[in-house]
Parts: sequence; structure tokens; C-alpha cells
Amino acid sequence: MAPPQKALKAACFDLDGTLIDTGPLHTEAERLALASLGIPEPAPDHPVTFGAGVMPGMQMLADHYGLPSAQHVLDAYLPAWASVFKSGLVPMPGADEVLRLLQAAAVPLALVTSGESEYVDTVLARFGWNSLFTHRVTLESVKRLKPDPEPYLLAAQLLGVEPRSCAGFEDSASGLEALRAAGAYSIIVRPDHADRDELAGADMAISGLDRFGEPDVARLFGR
Repeated sequence: MAPPQKALKAACFDLDGTLIDTGPLHTEAERLALASLGIPEPAPDHPVTFGAGVMPGMQMLADHYGLPSAQHVLDAYLPAWASVFKSGLVPMPGADEVLRLLQAAAVPLALVTSGESEYVDTVLARFGWNSLFTHRVTLESVKRLKPDPEPYLLAAQLLGVEPRSCAGFEDSASGLEALRAAGAYSIIVRPDHADRDELAGADMAISGLDRFGEPDVARLFGR
């Protein structure tokens, strides 16, 4: 957990899996979608689509199960997702507290997600987070999604800081790759980070946002 050479000036947060616990919801929506398409249960080697972006993930499923197209899968997935999303969405432990802690320390915040802006608006409104983020980078904001660095480079530009002055909170290998390629300070937030070789290159790793507190803010941001 190497500290940055200079105090960081801003923070960026991934949404799904980092701030909100959508992993289980996504898995259930995929299961329901595949069942509606004639596939009773996911295969043992079911592809990991979480964090890949909507259409890339749908394409992975189409390719893996021999389905006609990504759009064909998406048409089945969307109603399944709407059903599980309505009743099951919860924030990750410590998410609200960390966001408000950083806001109180006057650290500018940006949301960097592969989700669509309408989805982002719904989530932020549900948890009262609209006012916490100075900027949002969504699916519509960029030409290339994570693991490309474009989303984080744009976030730094919007925040008015150099990428190396940003901390990025992520839970996936694609997010980590994007942060590292952008030159940002990478923080992996995942309970099993120590068991995942693909996450070993992070500057800092914590098991959950509830493990990030005032001492971390002071050490990283000098606040």
C-alpha cells in the first residue's frame, strides 16, 4: 500500500460493485434472462460479464451460449434487471459514510461508470448522492469504456486536476487497468482482493469502504 508521493486532490468512484452491491442482482438478472431464452441454468464456465459494460457483457453471453445477438440477450435481460433492481438494490457497507467524509474534507468527487446516465440518475437519487459528485462520467460520455483509460482521463479533466492527483476506487480488474493506464492512484475495494492475482497491482487495497476512514483521508489527501 504505497502512499502517493504528493497529496491527492480529488477522488473518483466506480459505481457497480464499489458503491452499490449490484453484483448479486446482475447475476440473478442474467440467470432469469437466460432461462427466458431456453437456457435453464448458467453453464459452469459462465463468462464474467460484471464490470464489462452493458453491450460487451451481452455479447459475451450471446457468444458463449450461441444466441443470435447481443441485442437479443439484452431484450431478455432488461426486464429481468428491472425486476431485481427495484427490490434488491443496497449500498455497499461504508459507501455513504466515505462519500460524506470526503465531501466534508472538501475533496472533489467524480463518478466514473460504464452505466447509462439514466441508470446513474436513478441510483444517485435513491441514496441521496446527487449533490456529492461534482462530475459524472457515464456510458454516453466516452468512446471507449474501461479497461481503456479514457473514462478516468476525462474525469480528471473535468475535475481540473492531473490524473496522478486523483484517487480511483474500483472493485474490478478492468477498472484497475483503466486507473493504472490513466496514471491515477488506484484503490481496490473488495473482500477477496488478496486472493485475486489480477488485482495485485493496486496502490492500495481494502476489504470494504467501511475500512476507509479519517486517517486514510489525512494520509492520502492531506486533509
